[in-house]
Amino acid sequence: MGRICSALGWVASPIISKILTKGFDYLGYDTAKKILVLERVMQVVETSPYRPRLEKLFKELKSAFYEAEEILDAVEYHCLERQTQDGKLQSSMDKFWSSVAKFFSLKNEESGMSKKKLIESLKKIEDNINEAHQILDKLNLSSINDGNRRHVMDVNRPTTAVSPQKVFGRDNDRDKIIVMLHENEGGVQPSTSNSLCFSVIGIHGVGGSGKSTLAQLVYAHEEKDKKDNKEGHFDLVMWVHVSQSFSVGDIFKELYEAASEPKVACPQFHNLNTLEKELERKLDGKRFLLVLDDVWCNKDVGNEELPKLLSPLKKGKRGSKILVTTRSKFPLSDLGPGVRHTAMPINEVNDTAFFELFMHYALEEGQD
Repeated sequence: MGRICSALGWVASPIISKILTKGFDYLGYDTAKKILVLERVMQVVETSPYRPRLEKLFKELKSAFYEAEEILDAVEYHCLERQTQDGKLQSSMDKFWSSVAKFFSLKNEESGMSKKKLIESLKKIEDNINEAHQILDKLNLSSINDGNRRHVMDVNRPTTAVSPQKVFGRDNDRDKIIVMLHENEGGVQPSTSNSLCFSVIGIHGVGGSGKSTLAQLVYAHEEKDKKDNKEGHFDLVMWVHVSQSFSVGDIFKELYEAASEPKVACPQFHNLNTLEKELERKLDGKRFLLVLDDVWCNKDVGNEELPKLLSPLKKGKRGSKILVTTRSKFPLSDLGPGVRHTAMPINEVNDTAFFELFMHYALEEGQD
């Protein structure tokens, strides 16, 4: 059975999943959801932007499945043989699972397979599942939850400006963006009464590729520069997480708090226009850096919502910059007329940095 399917196709098969799950159950394992977890782990590896670098892990997962072929073939053969002996193939799934149950409860000589070997094989599969799950979780490549849906990333999880303690292979990208942020030519519109005070740099790439982490590194550098030097490049450094489904009012409140020095909670305003005017007052004459993290091109909301986010920023000082992270270049075109933007695809980390990343999270936990 397993020989005619690919590893990923095999694990996704409801029949195979049920057989293995039943096998765990009848052997006394409290692991009824392990196969669903393994399915999602393999799918995450399959679709990860780091798939080529995780090939070894993917092969180990497939190896665990191939080792289980003997179990599956024996189950299938035994069940079909019993049904044939009854005079015909039984279509009833209840009878089929009854045969599976009998197989797992057979004595060694009846099944032709050592029950000890069966337990060891299933336990090894379980260990592979757990190990793969832990590695992917530490690499922050997946969010694997209960249920039948798989999630590559939780798209609604809010981010913060705080960067991870360990970041690998992003120093050059960070420095490149900082140079772009400090440029006064090219990225800013000509000085006219109708030109905007800011321009946009957009980091784009697939989910999990490190866009937010890179933005956090840039933010941390500029915030430190502002604190260490009273004449830092930016007067204000702000971070706002946008997400796929956002409220203009909520974003304005976050902007108000981010622009407040010292930091204060946003008070209640009678309406959105009043809040926008207060934001304009706070930003008036100040050169700012605003990070808009996780911006989406949401056709359900329409293209008119994104420009609203930038409306109160027009009072800032010339040379202000907005750093956007997004999964595609399309949202950059939806920011409104007259907004100049530069799209920067995020690069994959080099092999050395990726190996350091993998070794740190997979093998060096707790040694910092």
